[in-house]
Amino acid sequence: MLQITYRHMTSSDSVHDLASEKFAKISEYFDESTRCHLVVDCCSGHARKEEQFVAHVELVVGAADLRIDATAAHELAATAVRKAFEHIERQVASRHGRGLLHLRVS
Repeated sequence: MLQITYRHMTSSDSVHDLASEKFAKISEYFDESTRCHLVVDCCSGHARKEEQFVAHVELVVGAADLRIDATAAHELAATAVRKAFEHIERQVASRHGRGLLHLRVS
């Protein structure tokens, strides 16, 4: 299940599609149920004229509620989302390599 929250901005089909694609790719690796909450926040700073987007992804795996989270910022919302999911993918690979996650065997 993927949940997306937009703060200080309107929803975006491109961000939704990208997040759905990235979540589907990650969730293929798990036998257990996987939940993901993505928060995309548009932060307009007074010191800066450009808008800064911050994406925070929290992935929850299985009944044990193993949580993996990552945050990334960029001036483009889609790029912030992409970077946050890349951090999640690296954490999943690292935890699997250390035996902390049991991934689906294909």
